[in-house]
Amino acid sequence: MSAEIRALKEQRADLFAKAKALDTSTPEKRAEAEKMLADVEALGDRINTEERKERLAGEFGEPARPGISQPNRRDSDKITDRDRTLAFRAWCAGDKAELVTDEMRNAAKKCKVNYRAPSFRLGSLEENRATSDPMGWGAGTTGANQVVSTGVGAGPMVPAIGGLGTEIEKVMAAYGGVREACRVIKTQSGANFMYPVVDESTVVGKLLAENTQATVHTFASTYVEFKAHKFTSNIVRVSLETLQDTQYPFEAILAEMLGERIARRQNYYFTVGASSNGAQPDGIVGGSTAADTSRVSGLGVAGGIAYNSSDLMSLFHAVDPNYRRNGTWMFNDATLLALKAATILTTFYYPIWQPSIREGEPDTLMGKPYVINQDMPSFPGSSDSGNKPIAFGDLSKQIIRDALGITLVRFNEKYLDYYEAGFAAFARADSHCVNSNAIKHWACSAASS
Repeated sequence: MSAEIRALKEQRADLFAKAKALDTSTPEKRAEAEKMLADVEALGDRINTEERKERLAGEFGEPARPGISQPNRRDSDKITDRDRTLAFRAWCAGDKAELVTDEMRNAAKKCKVNYRAPSFRLGSLEENRATSDPMGWGAGTTGANQVVSTGVGAGPMVPAIGGLGTEIEKVMAAYGGVREACRVIKTQSGANFMYPVVDESTVVGKLLAENTQATVHTFASTYVEFKAHKFTSNIVRVSLETLQDTQYPFEAILAEMLGERIARRQNYYFTVGASSNGAQPDGIVGGSTAADTSRVSGLGVAGGIAYNSSDLMSLFHAVDPNYRRNGTWMFNDATLLALKAATILTTFYYPIWQPSIREGEPDTLMGKPYVINQDMPSFPGSSDSGNKPIAFGDLSKQIIRDALGITLVRFNEKYLDYYEAGFAAFARADSHCVNSNAIKHWACSAASS
């Protein structure tokens, strides 16, 4: 409630108390009381109007501050998508004054962007959702669509210039398949941390008779250490003419390039990475355990290799039933082709691959959904062994840790002799399977006829 509304309510209450106390036995006193009551009603109407203005100001991105009556925001003060785009282009140009137009400078000032800063960290989607300032206008906060500068002499930078932070995260989430299926946690620090793991799938309670002591079970847990491995997009070189002349959404193209480069490299390690000393992330097939499928050799359409559907059954039932209910398959597109062919071109009592017959429902493999991940190994040829082409289980037990967010860096002088600027993105992340009973993979043995 603003100070103005509070004062009006106090004035109305005092006036009503005086009117109520008046002696209305004479016509003069009654007329005076009627006038006071009319003023009380008029003050009520004014208070209702001010309260409505205050409520609507909050809905339109102007939250009222206690004790201060909020003026109406002019349309020219509102930050538009074009303002964000121009502010981002100003940052791309950096300290090259000839590339920064007055319109760009004004947009950067309006967005509170220090466009000369050499780098900044893009706010994450979760940070955007969690902010108490949903429109992202609050100076000095790391909220909706904001970026936090890491450059020397640079202040807070608002709001996700050109939507770049959100676009990069969307590209990374859509690419590869691992982030689609696995659990992603975000931390505001890059320090190592220990993730506790408890597997209670075989622990049961007890039926007690009267006057019988309960059995003591020690709480047993192990820990998985998550690090923050550094990934980079490498440097993207852009001609300064492009920055000067472009009429298309350059920031969207840059976001796609940087996001895809990091996503490809992360997806590879999050799939097949394996390290006993923590030098790289553990992937789904690198960090999970193999199912007991000793007869596995390959699928029938690949080089005439023999295939038996019971091998898939063995992998399916190698996962504990408690985790199998949320099970999802993961394999590459060539494996899916072979599975479809094995279903369509051969006769099984139970169809392996089943197309969806309902809109919005996914195709399934043995009744469970699947995710296509092109970094999953393919089935081996007749002389190969050791490949891990299929994984199955509760893939939420494969955890990806993103640390801090994405840092975007501009290289001002490095390519100036080419009249170019360089841009690179950096991200820190790790990945581990935190429950070996929840995810199993199919380790192929040497093919046999």
